[in-house]
Amino acid sequence: MTSSNINPVNPAVGANSFAHAGIQMCEGIRAYNTMPRPSKHVFICGQTRPPGHPRGSCAEKGCREVLDEFLFQFQQRQCFDKVAITTTGCLGPCSTGTNVLVYPEGILYGPVTKDDVSAIFDEHLLGDQPVERLKVAADLW
Repeated sequence: MTSSNINPVNPAVGANSFAHAGIQMCEGIRAYNTMPRPSKHVFICGQTRPPGHPRGSCAEKGCREVLDEFLFQFQQRQCFDKVAITTTGCLGPCSTGTNVLVYPEGILYGPVTKDDVSAIFDEHLLGDQPVERLKVAADLW
């Protein structure tokens, strides 16, 4: 089995097994071990809870719009080798949602709106300077 036929999920199964399941492989999947390591990793809370839950949730506070804007700017800015974006469950302080956590610094932002995403990209992800006005209070994080 050549390296281009290795299934990244299960190396014992050829990549062609995906085609048999009706799944088309992209070249990036075959070369998964050659992807650059991003210098920043953004986690966006997507927690949902039933209406009226005492903790609330980031979903009811617009996390979908925030995620969509992060993904749009990620594509527009072509940050594929610099930034990774991941949705996650609850990050903790639900009262401040939508919450966005940036590593490796471990800085939690909230509440983040769609309009704040450009500042996080420009100042923090690309400029290495945290956006002070969006940081969650130290007693919460």
